[in-house]
Amino acid sequence: MVPVDEGREVMTMTAELRDGTEIALSAGEGQRVLYALTSLAVTALGPHLNVARIVAADGDILWALNDDQPAG
Repeated sequence: MVPVDEGREVMTMTAELRDGTEIALSAGEGQRVLYALTSLAVTALGPHLNVARIVAADGDILWALNDDQPAG
């Protein structure tokens, strides 16, 4: 179930790490994490990111680490 805030749906997200750990994120946290990941992924740090993907509450994959990158 998607939480509701003042009559609006608030999208929650889950960060899935490379080791299988899942971390629940609030909408605001998820937005900041998505911004950071999309920024870092295009730098020399990209191959060393530990986040495999960000998944919305409805199951949509919002961001995924490029599978061609080796584990950090």
